[in-house]
Amino acid sequence: MQVHIRQYTLVINGLYPTKKVIALNLEQWKRLDELYYDRINENINDCVNKNPVDYKVHLGSNIGNPVVNIRKWFMPDGHSEVIPTRQGITLSANAWYYVRARIHKAS
Repeated sequence: MQVHIRQYTLVINGLYPTKKVIALNLEQWKRLDELYYDRINENINDCVNKNPVDYKVHLGSNIGNPVVNIRKWFMPDGHSEVIPTRQGITLSANAWYYVRARIHKAS
């Protein structure tokens, strides 16, 4: 079982999927949900309330609106730290709440 989170774009004929997608297996989703959900929400709320945020557990810290950046990482041979891959998706705070509500409704 996997959780697929995909970005869509609005065109004249409706919504169409883009290439921006992340697929998480059930273990990865549960880890994100169980270990980081509360901290992600706290940091989003801080950002919305104009408080400084520097939280790095796949949470984008950008100028403007808060985002959650769900991304796959890997450790290349010979390196001591993981680096991000291109596979991932950035969600607005509203999209994060929507995705999480849908996942919990389905389970």
